[in-house]
Amino acid sequence: MLKGSYGDEFSLRIVGYEFPDMDNDLGFDSNWLIVEVHCKHGEKTWVKRDPSLLTWEVGILIKWLRDILYKQPGSEVLEFIEPNLLFQVLRGEDEEIQTLQVTLGHETCPDWVRTRRKPAYFSMDFPINPEDIETLCKSLESDLLVYPRRLQGIKGLEPSPRDRLRIVKKDKD
Repeated sequence: MLKGSYGDEFSLRIVGYEFPDMDNDLGFDSNWLIVEVHCKHGEKTWVKRDPSLLTWEVGILIKWLRDILYKQPGSEVLEFIEPNLLFQVLRGEDEEIQTLQVTLGHETCPDWVRTRRKPAYFSMDFPINPEDIETLCKSLESDLLVYPRRLQGIKGLEPSPRDRLRIVKKDKD
């Protein structure tokens, strides 16, 4: 769980596949994960569940979070196919990473956020705390052991974020 300076909290966990019985498609539909976010901001708390991440996007998130701790991330912003979660690092005056900003949008945004424009977005800032970030990474890794990437029915193919491209190329051979 990430904890903010003003009592903000954010946790993310995988609770299942969106399509639990589909395990033989080209890699996307069978790999959508239902994630659950638990958040607290001031006196307000909320929990949202939605198929927001693909199995390999969780792996990308874990690597990106660890890059924040142990080296520079390849990008300041991490976004996904579904625009429900966005992570961004914020730097201080010394150009060092000081804050992890988590933005919740669409289905993960709290219901009490009111805007004239839809979709609504809500962001929370968390100081870089290696223990909290590492705990989140380990929790997500444990979840991926229960809900790993699925590519059953496709032989001789190494899983990667570009599964669909490799499959199309292989079919043309």
